Amino acid sequence: MQQTIENYRPEFERALSADDYERATTIAMFVAGELLSRTGDVGDELRWTLWNELFSHLHHRYAAQYQSYDFEIVDYRMYSIVPGGILFRGPRPLMSRLATGQYYTFCGAAQLFGRFHSHALHTMVGQELGCDTVNMSVGGAGPQYFFREDLLDIVNSSLGAVLQVLSGRSVGCDEYPGGRLTSRNGTGPQVDRLRLLEEIWEHSRPEAIRLVGKWRTSYLALMHQLIDKIHVPIVLLWLSNRAPSAWSKETLEEGCDFGSFPHLIDAQMAEELANRCANFVVISEDPSAGHGFVSRFTGKPCPFLTHWGKLYWSNRVYPSADVTLSALPGVTAALRSASKRT
Repeated sequence: MQQTIENYRPEFERALSADDYERATTIAMFVAGELLSRTGDVGDELRWTLWNELFSHLHHRYAAQYQSYDFEIVDYRMYSIVPGGILFRGPRPLMSRLATGQYYTFCGAAQLFGRFHSHALHTMVGQELGCDTVNMSVGGAGPQYFFREDLLDIVNSSLGAVLQVLSGRSVGCDEYPGGRLTSRNGTGPQVDRLRLLEEIWEHSRPEAIRLVGKWRTSYLALMHQLIDKIHVPIVLLWLSNRAPSAWSKETLEEGCDFGSFPHLIDAQMAEELANRCANFVVISEDPSAGHGFVSRFTGKPCPFLTHWGKLYWSNRVYPSADVTLSALPGVTAALRSASKRT
């Protein structure tokens, strides 16, 4: 095991030094495949060795997104369009189609990235439409993430975009700036924004409600700005285990409840954004919530890793494969309809 890793370490480290994360990820995935496929009974020691020796280095700066944690479950086929650029979830589109704008773009968070799924929504949509896709989704993304000019250039050169209704915990305010992570009183170590809200709620319910109102206002302003920056037809996608109407600010006033993803967002906010878009698709049921994982090498149950040193053998956070499949007809029809109107 160690000898195999050592054989590829020099090239892996050269790729990291050059900020060539696509190459580094490819090497790490190849080595993982070589080692994991040799045994019918993969143990935790091997999993942690691969993490410590290879994938933990890709975890820094979130270079390879979820590939660093899910290497035994799914090969996300991460790639960059330009050398040294951001890694997107594959498959890689044909350069000829990129050059002529014959593709659709997907902008969202982990749900639209398709975490844990071998067949993600963007791939299935591309197959249905006979067109390539570019999935720029990234875990924990807020609206401002997609303000980047390089990402907007890709979106605005495409046939159309699928934009996910993102989480309200991904934006802040002057008191608590940042995205999903912020800091207490603007200084000190960063904490999850919802955890901070829970702490504030314990001390002052009115203050927590006030802050939620500010964050929701900021969220809508940023989402409207993002929509303004996108010049191709937009299909707005609600992808959650709850309906838009299942949470509201009034719900928060009754108890410390910020809603499941997309946190802090209600039906009225979603409808306001939908009115700016070509189509609105709502997927809000998950009959298969809570599922385990199967190793793509052994066909046996396996976990995913975390950078805080734990293994998890099931998922109760991200949409199941059934939900991904249920979104396919609506998204495909919406993109077809939007394209015909341009």
